[in-house]
Amino acid sequence: MKKRNLVTYLGLASLVLGSLWSVPVGADADKKSDVSITFNKPSSSDKLQDKSNIFITQVPTFSFGSNDFGTSDMYTYEDSEQNEIIVSNNNGDSSGYKITAKTNGLIGNQYGKSLKASIDEYVKDSSEPTLIGGKITGANNQKYVNINTENLVATGNPDANGEVKSGKTGLKLTMNRNDGIKADTYSGTIDYTLTRGQIK
Repeated sequence: MKKRNLVTYLGLASLVLGSLWSVPVGADADKKSDVSITFNKPSSSDKLQDKSNIFITQVPTFSFGSNDFGTSDMYTYEDSEQNEIIVSNNNGDSSGYKITAKTNGLIGNQYGKSLKASIDEYVKDSSEPTLIGGKITGANNQKYVNINTENLVATGNPDANGEVKSGKTGLKLTMNRNDGIKADTYSGTIDYTLTRGQIK
């Protein structure tokens, strides 16, 4: 399932608790209690496992403001250091995951004309890994990746369980004046797709 600029997969996490704790009672004050708990992975027979236990909870929004026409043949605009991508993974395994992105292009709100532009995105590495070492790594060494077609923008490592946050993100538009740019306000979406499993 794909989602535009928000949640990719929705569902409930499933955790099975095993034995709880036992407290031996005795006369000695220095006795110690034994505490144990077991977490079992969701059943592999659950066909909804991916959808119910791993999903994107946050993606960035980009804006390039109002711009005047100039005399250059090429126009480049960047919106950098925007919100992180956040993934919630409650599968409890070491599968990791990959995140791809694809833009549907930019369409003028007034005239309905498509803006011919190269659209590129970067995702930075997690600035702070989780307590168990989970992190998200930006593709292409954290440099821009073209998303006019679906492309990999980030991966979650085998320890990326629980809530994991990428580093900052950015978007770049590049267009040629000779392709025709009509004065208008253009808008579009980016579709993010989350898939379990590391890149081979």
